[in-house]
Amino acid sequence: MRKAVENGYKPQKNLEGSVNAGGRDKLELPISEIVRLRQNDLTFEEIAATLKGFGYNVSKATVNRRYNEHMKEISNIES
Repeated sequence: MRKAVENGYKPQKNLEGSVNAGGRDKLELPISEIVRLRQNDLTFEEIAATLKGFGYNVSKATVNRRYNEHMKEISNIES
């Protein structure tokens, strides 16, 4: 690492904007639509298929993750 820095490597450049720590950006999804569909007893796979019809390229795992994040936020607000 010392040699790389001596040759001009700047590790501090990798820290800029590290809010997401380098991962992918989150997809913008209509969480209200996900919650509404879930309340209508649709599975996450069915919700993902519905959102794909609206033009969102999303998997059932992402829908599940966003739903769980939303429910966790609601429970934190109520507590």
